[in-house]
Amino acid sequence: MKRSMGNLFRERETNCAVLLALAGILLRVWYFYDFSGSPVYTCTVGADVEEYFQRAKELLTGVCFPAEPDIHAPVYSWFLALALKFFNGSIPAVRMLQCALNYGAWFAFYALLRREGADKKLRLGFLALGMAMPLPVFYQCELVSESLLVVEAAAVFWLFHLSERRSSAAFGAGLALGIMNLTHPMTLLFTLCEVGFSAYKKAYRTAALAALGALLVVGAWCGAKSCHYHRLLGIQENAAFNLYLGNRPGADGKCSIRPGREWRSVHREARIEAQTRGISADRVFYGRVLDFWLRRPFSALGLWVKKAVLVFSPLEYASGADVPPLLYSSGAVFAGRFLTPALFLLAWFGLWRIFRTRPQGAYRHYLLLFFASYLAQIVTVTSGRYRMLMM
Repeated sequence: MKRSMGNLFRERETNCAVLLALAGILLRVWYFYDFSGSPVYTCTVGADVEEYFQRAKELLTGVCFPAEPDIHAPVYSWFLALALKFFNGSIPAVRMLQCALNYGAWFAFYALLRREGADKKLRLGFLALGMAMPLPVFYQCELVSESLLVVEAAAVFWLFHLSERRSSAAFGAGLALGIMNLTHPMTLLFTLCEVGFSAYKKAYRTAALAALGALLVVGAWCGAKSCHYHRLLGIQENAAFNLYLGNRPGADGKCSIRPGREWRSVHREARIEAQTRGISADRVFYGRVLDFWLRRPFSALGLWVKKAVLVFSPLEYASGADVPPLLYSSGAVFAGRFLTPALFLLAWFGLWRIFRTRPQGAYRHYLLLFFASYLAQIVTVTSGRYRMLMM
């Protein structure tokens, strides 16, 4: 009996997916082979990573809250503490675990695209980007990385997909959104976009349940933190400074003030001013941002335009703490320096096709995440790590 054409096409797609999966494994093995020879392979490098690592070690000794409120969102430290405990403190093993989680997340997205009935070329192209794009591999193998957000986004998208048939699943999507927010507060904008779009489409039950789930997670953390320190606190300290980094005289659109002499000087000045005025340092930084916009609106607007372009600049793959020599130390990622621009053009072509020939509603979660991540970097600073969700 002849096989049906449908079965034949499905077999071809499966074969392509298997080949892409193998290519993804080879790329990651190549990267780890290169990286294992680096002196930083078993170390914590970079101000942010070192701070998360120290916080994870505190958690392992039973210190739930440090002496002063943490300047970082909590989920990375929790993840790192659990992974270090499971692997008896092995940093290379933690790197491999995080890489494996992200590798699996691409297949979760691919499976979802199949469930949603996306075009075969589109879903295979999506998987090819995840498997063959070298640059994200660097971030996925960092000791602590924003690439964990990819795993959480896969869970969010699946739960929203389920909510189309069972609206109660939107509450689970909200819980997953809340975890994203506690992973990196920049994703609060994505949460607002998801809830707002559902309300706009009059899916009020979905919007309400998603908002409730996110509020429960974020509210529980902020409430516990506020009770411990006896003052009202948000997801992380230093959020106002992050906004100030990208909205001040002399800003260049990137993380241009990194931990060091200038970093300490800026924080010391803000602390002194806060004590003199009887307000928090966060309010000082928010005031400086507002003053910049009011006094120099054209400079502020020009800076936003510059950041909007920088987000897509191939020269800005490394940003802030991610120094180019470390980023390009592996031949696998260095090769991606030339391949990634072509893949970005392919991604833009896909967006153009969606808006020209396909219903945007079918891919609304992907589009909302893309543009929310893009806007968040225009508002704050551009960074290679922040762009992982966009990529």
